[in-house]
Amino acid sequence: MTALTTRTSAERLAGTTPAGAVPSWPALSAEGLVALTQDVKLIEALRTVADAQHPVKTLGSEVDLAAALMTHGCGVAVLDAAAVATPIAQLAARLNTQFPDLILIAAGASNDQGALAQLIADGAVHRFLHKPVSEQRVRLFVNAAWRRHEEVSSGARVTAAGSVAAGKARTMKGRLLGVAALALALAVLALLAWRALREPSAAEAAAAQHPGPAVAGDAALEDLLARADRALDAGALVTPPGENAAQLYREARGHNARDPRAANGLEEVISRLLAAADDELRAGHLDAAQRLCDAARAVNPEHPRAAFLAA
Repeated sequence: MTALTTRTSAERLAGTTPAGAVPSWPALSAEGLVALTQDVKLIEALRTVADAQHPVKTLGSEVDLAAALMTHGCGVAVLDAAAVATPIAQLAARLNTQFPDLILIAAGASNDQGALAQLIADGAVHRFLHKPVSEQRVRLFVNAAWRRHEEVSSGARVTAAGSVAAGKARTMKGRLLGVAALALALAVLALLAWRALREPSAAEAAAAQHPGPAVAGDAALEDLLARADRALDAGALVTPPGENAAQLYREARGHNARDPRAANGLEEVISRLLAAADDELRAGHLDAAQRLCDAARAVNPEHPRAAFLAA
């Protein structure tokens, strides 16, 4: 009788269920956090960050974890390497494939972190929590995981939420890409038309081959262009104030709007900013990508590539 009714302190605290049984879950519409662990200190720390919108459910076995993920809405999962039967890297990779919206936090020792290094670098595992844990670090990691989950869900909400919603999302995405491609094509056509209109006349060509005396503004223009080129080579695209490539090329264009070097320089500034933004986006650094994209649009708000990347 005692053996049937007695449970360990971790089980009482975690609310785990017997092996093979489907764990209960609060009847809440909000998504919860599920933790596969028997570590009492980790369970206590996780419960301090639980709230009505994000309830915490701790489990003791992978069987319970699979049932919880399939049955309930889980946005964040904590995997304790000491509580898993499957190698933690293999389990994390499988969960990331099956539940792409699920944000994973792994907990364990340094050797466990080494096994997960590639998954952490790829973003499949959001954070690694060294044990023994501290309440402050658990709170920091869990809050960051919920923010990441909201970002992922916001992006995925228009692409997948069931078979019907996924079809609608793909249609919407296709329309958006089509609009962006059309905008880009129109911008290219406009540029080609502008260049065609700006083809020099015979008189202009002759004047270009036999230039007259230099005008007073040429020296200032050349100085601005030289400074702008140096700033571009140094990577000073939009900072520091007064000595960045974008500002200097704009000033050069103000001296002579017909000189193509200033316009070409601004285009190169935008191209480098957007290339860096695309790299940050692929790495999952959304805030950095947004800042770089905003900087490119500040140089030219109507630039089609900047508008496409922002979308």
